[in-house]
Amino acid sequence: MNSRQSEILNLVNDRTRVQVTDLSELTGVSGVTIRQDLNYLEQNGYLKRVHGAAVSLQSDDIDSRLEVHFDIKQQLANKAAALVAANETVLIEGGSANALLARTLAERGDVTIITPSAYIAHLVRHTSANIILLGGVYQHQGESLVGPLTKLCIENIHFSTAFCRYRWL
Repeated sequence: MNSRQSEILNLVNDRTRVQVTDLSELTGVSGVTIRQDLNYLEQNGYLKRVHGAAVSLQSDDIDSRLEVHFDIKQQLANKAAALVAANETVLIEGGSANALLARTLAERGDVTIITPSAYIAHLVRHTSANIILLGGVYQHQGESLVGPLTKLCIENIHFSTAFCRYRWL
């Protein structure tokens, strides 16, 4: 990795998401050069490219993570949603792929969604789906509720299907 690529990586990690045009201005090189550097950095596992920008792999910002492999995550959400019957109660953990699943199910309006994710509850708030937000200690960065109270809630609530977080996406 050269010094410019190192500078780009530091900028992306500091800001969690940076537009190609901003990186071009900040480093003084063309957009073409920035795109080549971003390709190199992504191929070597340092960051993720999204349309017109780069996203830090260290980011816990769900909005940014939603854009990484969005099409694959949406396809996964659609397939998972097809496994859920009408009037079913499902537990959906946090995460970007699960947020898309929750949105897909909530738009159907015929399910009850139980989640420890404040992000998911907020995302589906304008739908007709029933939403149960579990209690716990609020984690600001991941917008989720965790801890002993969350565990107690899960142990004492009934659901037919659970969708857990898988971090490779």
